[in-house]
Amino acid sequence: MKGAFRKISWQSMLQYLAGLNYSHACRMVLGMGLAWFIAFRLQTDKPYWAMMTVAIVTLPMQRMLVENFLARFIGTVLGVISVNIIAALALNDQWLFVIYMAIWLAICSYLASSLSRLFTYGFALCGYTAALIGFTLSVAPSSYALFQISQARILEIYIGLATAFFISMLWPAFSERIEIKRKLREKRTQARRLYQSLLTVDNDHHFFYKEYRAALLGLMDFRDLIFYEFLSASSNSAENTRLYRYGHRLLHAISGILLLDMLKRELLKDVPEVMTQYLSDLKRWFSSASLSQGKLAHKPKAPSQLLQNDKGRHFVALLDEKLDEILSAQYRYEHGETSSKAVMGGTEDVADFPNLKRRTFYIPGFKVYYSDKKEALLNAVRTFLCIMTGMFFWMETQWDFGFVLLILIGIICTIGATLSMVTKAITMMLSAMMLVAIPISFILKFGILIQVSTMEVAMLIVLPIYFIAALLQGRSVKGILIGLGVLIFSPMLVSFSNPMEFDISTFANTSLTMVVAFVILLLMFNIIRPSSSEAKLARVRLSIFKQFKRLMQPEGASQFTLKRPQKIHQHLAANISEKSLRDYEAYVYSAIHQVRLLPDNTERSLFVIYAYLTLAILRGQLRFKHRGELWYLPAELLAALEAEDLEAALVIVMVQKEKGNEHEKLAYWELQCALMALQEFLGTSAEK
Repeated sequence: MKGAFRKISWQSMLQYLAGLNYSHACRMVLGMGLAWFIAFRLQTDKPYWAMMTVAIVTLPMQRMLVENFLARFIGTVLGVISVNIIAALALNDQWLFVIYMAIWLAICSYLASSLSRLFTYGFALCGYTAALIGFTLSVAPSSYALFQISQARILEIYIGLATAFFISMLWPAFSERIEIKRKLREKRTQARRLYQSLLTVDNDHHFFYKEYRAALLGLMDFRDLIFYEFLSASSNSAENTRLYRYGHRLLHAISGILLLDMLKRELLKDVPEVMTQYLSDLKRWFSSASLSQGKLAHKPKAPSQLLQNDKGRHFVALLDEKLDEILSAQYRYEHGETSSKAVMGGTEDVADFPNLKRRTFYIPGFKVYYSDKKEALLNAVRTFLCIMTGMFFWMETQWDFGFVLLILIGIICTIGATLSMVTKAITMMLSAMMLVAIPISFILKFGILIQVSTMEVAMLIVLPIYFIAALLQGRSVKGILIGLGVLIFSPMLVSFSNPMEFDISTFANTSLTMVVAFVILLLMFNIIRPSSSEAKLARVRLSIFKQFKRLMQPEGASQFTLKRPQKIHQHLAANISEKSLRDYEAYVYSAIHQVRLLPDNTERSLFVIYAYLTLAILRGQLRFKHRGELWYLPAELLAALEAEDLEAALVIVMVQKEKGNEHEKLAYWELQCALMALQEFLGTSAEK
């Protein structure tokens, strides 16, 4: 028994060690070591700011660093300029200077929270730089001090940014590419398994919905993973394009599979024998191992009995299109794109896949994204009050290290504005700092480094510890926070200055400053609490429905009323178009990306299916527009959808299905099946 336990223990340890991100740890340590060396050789007085900058901007996924390097570079310049402007307005009035600084950092926090990711990192670094320079200046305000502090701090920050970028280019993240390929195979297998289940007559619906949910969220993660690789100079842009296109096609291929499953089940009630034989033939064909351009030529044809009614023809057309999508996605990834124009984002060649609609490859602009303005405003107000509370504490205590308190509060508020569940992160970071970072820094400084006389020997001692801390960042949220606590706060606590100083009172005051800063932040976060997950979801739903109604509302129409389809006049042209639908789809995906950061619960699943329901309705609207017709949804149906009352919406749809003409009946039947599928999907999520 002991031998068995020992074997299991060793196996677990080896698996744990094999799963660590050594590439990230090496980049982190080399970047911090190089920044330390360069800052020391350039005789900067506080090289630890260069080391801290490397620790902040070097994230486990390399693409995040390269993508945002330019934004951070510009943000740093903007931070210096802003401090100089504020100093020109209130240099000699300490309170007024801090108030202006607090207002500016609140603005940075708001913009970092509300703008797209490229601007997020820029304004986060802008706040970081402004806090570092401005609050240091508040101790001894003068024009000379402003120049000296600005040029010293900006040099140290740019050393950190430049070395992190250089090491990233020098050390390509091969492990990330391996992980991307592994996830690609996993998502492809999930998508094929979903289609095999779709083509099964008596499939397990609960298992099907759970597989769909996992595949959908996983593919959105995968698509985001590849999208951020585009601006990475150390990765192959052509390969990134192929991966992104493949992920996008897979996502599109499974997006309507719930509807297809419900349509299938409804048709099985009408023509069970015909549907059973057709689905069995399709499943055998789809499950065959071969994948070639000629495979579609051998696809079983739909029986004539199924094509005799509108519902059967509609189901067959949708299924053929989806099968073409998933097969073309795999074929084109394995065999390459059919033309250089396709690789560069032009119109796809669909000659080999006759049921696949011609689509222009589309990457949304930076302006097409969802942002929570209210939460961003809360972050801004909280940042201002935290800084003013720190200022009041400093003035009341006349603490010599009070300016360091303001620096830390300003940095944490602006950098933390980009994090989700920041209150929990601050609590865990405080624990990590007190239990890990401070003790390790004390031992390093007064137990080991005090006996070292050269920087090279000091590096041999310190960098292995930072290597271990960086390894922890790739395992869990706790590991990330503990690792960051050591990597960010340890350089400041040890005070890798030029020359090194070993003053116990400075160390004690710096440690106490960090603790007080986190206590003030936690106090303010409990007074002005971040919005609950329910409130955030409600705001996302409201924003999505507002965009949805804008596209549903025809130009010149004052209200939604049910009318017979009619030829579209120019002044009544519907707002929906191919581009606006794709913009809306990108907006929905960005909103779902925000929602994925929230705790997993039934409400989150409800939002996801609600968002995809609006997409299905808009696609139906676009089909009507292409036929030169209008399809107005009744106001009570839109009200039910806005209230997320699926039961009421289903009743209204069934009534309208009986009133409409041929095209409307088919559209309402599809909508009815979509609502029924979403109800079942929601029930499965609630059972989780």
